[in-house]
Amino acid sequence: MDTGLHRIGLAPGEPLAHLLSVLQALPNLEVDGVFTHLANAYSLDKSVTHAQQALFEKALAQLRAAGICPRMTHMANTAACVASPECYYNAVRLAALIFGHDISPGEQNRLHLELATSWRCYVLNTMWVNAGESVSYYRYYVPDRRTRIALVSFGMGDGYIRAAVSQDIRKNAEVLINGHRARLIDLNFDQTFVDITDVPGEVNIGDVVTIIGRDGGEEITTTEIADRAHTSNGNVCASITSRPFRQYIYE
Repeated sequence: MDTGLHRIGLAPGEPLAHLLSVLQALPNLEVDGVFTHLANAYSLDKSVTHAQQALFEKALAQLRAAGICPRMTHMANTAACVASPECYYNAVRLAALIFGHDISPGEQNRLHLELATSWRCYVLNTMWVNAGESVSYYRYYVPDRRTRIALVSFGMGDGYIRAAVSQDIRKNAEVLINGHRARLIDLNFDQTFVDITDVPGEVNIGDVVTIIGRDGGEEITTTEIADRAHTSNGNVCASITSRPFRQYIYE
Protein backbone atom coordinates (compact mmCIF):
# COMPACT_ATOMS: atom_id res chain seq x y z
CA MET A 1 0.00 0.00 0.00
CA ASP A 2 1.27 3.47 -0.83
CA THR A 3 0.68 5.62 2.24
CA GLY A 4 3.15 8.41 1.54
CA LEU A 5 6.56 7.17 0.40
CA HIS A 6 5.26 7.17 -3.21
CA ARG A 7 7.60 4.44 -4.42
CA ILE A 8 5.45 1.37 -4.98
CA GLY A 9 1.95 0.27 -4.10
CA LEU A 10 -1.56 1.65 -4.32
CA ALA A 11 -3.33 4.17 -2.15
CA PRO A 12 -6.50 3.18 -0.28
CA GLY A 13 -9.74 4.26 -1.88
CA GLU A 14 -10.28 4.16 -5.65
CA PRO A 15 -6.78 2.88 -6.64
CA LEU A 16 -7.06 -0.06 -4.23
CA ALA A 17 -10.68 -0.67 -5.30
CA HIS A 18 -9.51 -1.13 -8.89
CA LEU A 19 -6.92 -3.70 -7.77
CA LEU A 20 -9.52 -5.52 -5.69
CA SER A 21 -11.79 -5.85 -8.73
CA VAL A 22 -8.92 -7.48 -10.61
CA LEU A 23 -8.09 -9.81 -7.70
CA GLN A 24 -11.71 -10.91 -7.38
CA ALA A 25 -11.59 -12.00 -11.01
CA LEU A 26 -8.61 -14.27 -10.21
CA PRO A 27 -9.98 -16.92 -7.83
CA ASN A 28 -6.79 -19.01 -7.91
CA LEU A 29 -4.64 -16.14 -6.68
CA GLU A 30 -4.36 -15.81 -2.90
CA VAL A 31 -3.17 -12.54 -1.34
CA ASP A 32 -0.81 -13.71 1.40
CA GLY A 33 0.69 -10.42 2.57
CA VAL A 34 0.18 -6.68 2.64
CA PHE A 35 2.60 -3.96 3.68
CA THR A 36 3.44 -0.30 3.44
CA HIS A 37 6.73 1.54 3.82
CA LEU A 38 7.39 4.45 6.17
CA ALA A 39 8.86 7.65 4.78
CA ASN A 40 9.87 9.42 8.00
CA ALA A 41 10.42 6.81 10.71
CA TYR A 42 13.90 8.25 11.28
CA SER A 43 12.43 11.44 12.80
CA LEU A 44 11.54 12.07 16.43
CA ASP A 45 8.36 13.68 15.10
CA LYS A 46 5.98 10.76 14.56
CA SER A 47 3.18 12.77 12.95
CA VAL A 48 4.03 11.58 9.43
CA THR A 49 4.40 7.98 10.62
CA HIS A 50 1.03 8.06 12.36
CA ALA A 51 -0.63 9.66 9.34
CA GLN A 52 0.73 6.84 7.20
CA GLN A 53 -0.50 4.28 9.70
CA ALA A 54 -3.99 5.76 9.56
CA LEU A 55 -3.99 5.34 5.78
CA PHE A 56 -2.68 1.80 6.15
CA GLU A 57 -5.51 0.97 8.55
CA LYS A 58 -7.94 2.36 5.99
CA ALA A 59 -6.42 0.07 3.36
CA LEU A 60 -6.63 -2.95 5.68
CA ALA A 61 -10.30 -2.24 6.35
CA GLN A 62 -10.91 -1.99 2.61
CA LEU A 63 -9.23 -5.36 2.08
CA ARG A 64 -11.25 -7.00 4.84
CA ALA A 65 -14.47 -5.58 3.40
CA ALA A 66 -13.57 -7.28 0.12
CA GLY A 67 -13.05 -10.60 1.93
CA ILE A 68 -9.23 -10.48 1.80
CA CYS A 69 -7.42 -11.18 5.07
CA PRO A 70 -3.68 -11.54 4.34
CA ARG A 71 -1.65 -13.78 6.63
CA MET A 72 1.27 -11.34 6.84
CA THR A 73 0.85 -7.64 7.65
CA HIS A 74 3.87 -5.44 8.14
CA MET A 75 4.82 -1.77 8.29
CA ALA A 76 7.81 -1.32 10.61
CA ASN A 77 11.12 -0.67 8.88
CA THR A 78 14.49 -0.55 10.65
CA ALA A 79 13.89 2.66 12.60
CA ALA A 80 10.29 1.79 13.47
CA CYS A 81 11.37 -1.62 14.80
CA VAL A 82 13.09 0.25 17.62
CA ALA A 83 11.19 3.51 17.98
CA SER A 84 7.61 2.79 16.88
CA PRO A 85 6.27 -0.53 18.26
CA GLU A 86 2.75 0.63 17.39
CA CYS A 87 3.68 -0.18 13.77
CA TYR A 88 4.58 -3.84 14.38
CA TYR A 89 1.44 -5.73 13.26
CA ASN A 90 2.57 -9.39 12.90
CA ALA A 91 5.91 -8.93 11.18
CA VAL A 92 8.75 -6.39 11.05
CA ARG A 93 11.58 -5.66 8.60
CA LEU A 94 14.86 -5.62 10.54
CA ALA A 95 17.21 -4.71 7.67
CA ALA A 96 20.19 -2.81 9.16
CA LEU A 97 19.47 -4.09 12.67
CA ILE A 98 20.64 -7.55 11.55
CA PHE A 99 24.12 -6.07 11.13
CA GLY A 100 24.03 -4.17 14.41
CA HIS A 101 23.22 -0.77 12.90
CA ASP A 102 20.57 0.99 15.00
CA ILE A 103 19.54 4.05 12.97
CA SER A 104 16.37 4.82 14.91
CA PRO A 105 15.69 8.35 16.22
CA GLY A 106 16.39 9.42 19.79
CA GLU A 107 18.60 7.41 22.12
CA GLN A 108 21.53 5.90 20.29
CA ASN A 109 21.70 2.10 20.18
CA ARG A 110 19.08 1.57 22.89
CA LEU A 111 19.08 -2.16 22.08
CA HIS A 112 22.82 -2.35 22.86
CA LEU A 113 23.58 -4.07 19.57
CA GLU A 114 27.08 -5.11 18.62
CA LEU A 115 28.31 -4.55 15.08
CA ALA A 116 28.26 -7.79 13.13
CA THR A 117 30.50 -6.44 10.37
CA SER A 118 33.97 -4.95 10.23
CA TRP A 119 36.23 -3.66 7.46
CA ARG A 120 39.98 -3.69 7.84
CA CYS A 121 43.08 -3.10 5.73
CA TYR A 122 46.81 -2.54 6.26
CA VAL A 123 49.45 0.16 6.45
CA LEU A 124 51.44 0.16 3.21
CA ASN A 125 53.95 2.89 3.96
CA THR A 126 54.75 5.72 6.37
CA MET A 127 56.60 8.99 5.79
CA TRP A 128 57.13 12.49 7.13
CA VAL A 129 55.92 15.53 5.19
CA ASN A 130 57.22 18.99 6.08
CA ALA A 131 55.01 22.02 6.58
CA GLY A 132 54.24 23.63 3.22
CA GLU A 133 54.75 20.46 1.21
CA SER A 134 51.74 18.84 -0.41
CA VAL A 135 50.02 15.47 -0.14
CA SER A 136 48.09 13.66 -2.90
CA TYR A 137 46.98 14.83 -6.35
CA TYR A 138 46.45 18.52 -7.12
CA ARG A 139 48.29 19.47 -3.91
CA TYR A 140 45.12 18.37 -2.13
CA TYR A 141 46.47 18.83 1.38
CA VAL A 142 49.24 21.19 2.49
CA PRO A 143 50.02 20.71 6.19
CA ASP A 144 50.95 23.67 8.39
CA ARG A 145 53.17 21.47 10.56
CA ARG A 146 55.55 18.58 10.06
CA THR A 147 53.14 15.69 9.58
CA ARG A 148 53.55 11.94 9.64
CA ILE A 149 51.53 10.20 6.94
CA ALA A 150 50.43 6.58 6.65
CA LEU A 151 49.41 5.21 3.29
CA VAL A 152 46.78 2.52 3.79
CA SER A 153 45.30 -0.13 1.48
CA PHE A 154 41.78 1.06 0.67
CA GLY A 155 40.33 3.77 -1.51
CA MET A 156 37.48 4.98 -3.67
CA GLY A 157 37.65 1.82 -5.76
CA ASP A 158 36.61 -0.13 -2.68
CA GLY A 159 33.52 2.01 -2.28
CA TYR A 160 34.51 4.22 0.62
CA ILE A 161 32.35 7.36 0.60
CA ARG A 162 34.35 10.19 -0.99
CA ALA A 163 32.26 12.84 0.74
CA ALA A 164 33.68 11.73 4.11
CA VAL A 165 36.92 13.51 3.13
CA SER A 166 37.51 17.20 2.45
CA GLN A 167 40.49 19.56 2.32
CA ASP A 168 39.61 20.66 5.85
CA ILE A 169 40.85 17.48 7.49
CA ARG A 170 39.37 18.51 10.87
CA LYS A 171 35.99 17.54 9.40
CA ASN A 172 37.13 14.24 7.90
CA ALA A 173 36.25 10.71 8.93
CA GLU A 174 38.73 8.64 10.89
CA VAL A 175 40.16 5.12 10.99
CA LEU A 176 41.70 3.16 13.86
CA ILE A 177 45.38 2.26 13.90
CA ASN A 178 46.69 0.30 16.87
CA GLY A 179 43.55 1.21 18.80
CA HIS A 180 43.87 4.95 18.20
CA ARG A 181 41.94 7.30 15.97
CA ALA A 182 43.67 8.78 12.94
CA ARG A 183 42.09 11.25 10.53
CA LEU A 184 41.85 10.71 6.79
CA ILE A 185 43.62 13.21 4.56
CA ASP A 186 42.62 12.13 1.05
CA LEU A 187 41.36 9.12 -0.91
CA ASN A 188 42.91 7.79 -4.09
CA PHE A 189 41.47 4.90 -6.05
CA ASP A 190 43.41 2.14 -4.29
CA GLN A 191 45.08 3.94 -1.42
CA THR A 192 44.28 6.50 1.25
CA PHE A 193 46.42 9.03 3.12
CA VAL A 194 46.02 9.14 6.91
CA ASP A 195 47.46 11.63 9.41
CA ILE A 196 49.21 9.56 12.10
CA THR A 197 51.23 12.40 13.65
CA ASP A 198 49.38 12.13 16.96
CA VAL A 199 49.00 8.33 17.05
CA PRO A 200 50.98 7.11 20.08
CA GLY A 201 53.76 4.58 19.64
CA GLU A 202 55.10 3.12 16.44
CA VAL A 203 53.05 2.71 13.28
CA ASN A 204 54.67 0.19 10.98
CA ILE A 205 54.10 -1.27 7.55
CA GLY A 206 51.67 -4.15 7.91
CA ASP A 207 49.81 -2.76 10.92
CA VAL A 208 46.06 -3.38 10.80
CA VAL A 209 43.84 -0.39 9.99
CA THR A 210 40.18 -0.58 11.07
CA ILE A 211 37.92 1.28 8.65
CA ILE A 212 34.68 0.04 10.24
CA GLY A 213 34.62 -1.86 13.52
CA ARG A 214 36.31 -1.97 16.91
CA ASP A 215 39.98 -1.90 17.91
CA GLY A 216 40.64 -1.84 21.63
CA GLY A 217 38.41 0.71 23.32
CA GLU A 218 37.60 2.63 20.12
CA GLU A 219 35.01 1.92 17.45
CA ILE A 220 34.25 3.36 14.00
CA THR A 221 30.63 2.88 12.93
CA THR A 222 28.98 3.32 9.56
CA THR A 223 26.72 5.91 11.21
CA GLU A 224 29.77 7.95 12.17
CA ILE A 225 31.07 7.84 8.60
CA ALA A 226 27.62 8.78 7.30
CA ASP A 227 27.52 11.81 9.61
CA ARG A 228 30.91 12.97 8.31
CA ALA A 229 29.76 12.50 4.71
CA HIS A 230 26.31 14.07 5.31
CA THR A 231 24.62 10.98 3.95
CA SER A 232 22.80 7.91 5.23
CA ASN A 233 24.05 4.77 6.91
CA GLY A 234 22.54 2.83 4.02
CA ASN A 235 24.57 4.78 1.48
CA VAL A 236 27.81 4.00 3.33
CA CYS A 237 27.02 0.27 3.43
CA ALA A 238 25.64 -0.04 -0.11
CA SER A 239 28.59 1.83 -1.63
CA ILE A 240 31.16 -0.80 -0.59
CA THR A 241 32.10 -2.59 -3.79
CA SER A 242 32.87 -6.26 -4.40
CA ARG A 243 36.63 -5.56 -4.31
CA PRO A 244 37.23 -5.89 -0.54
CA PHE A 245 37.79 -9.53 0.38
CA ARG A 246 34.89 -10.95 2.41
CA GLN A 247 35.35 -13.39 5.26
CA TYR A 248 32.20 -14.88 6.78
CA ILE A 249 32.44 -16.12 10.37
CA TYR A 250 29.83 -18.59 11.61
CA GLU A 251 29.51 -19.04 15.38
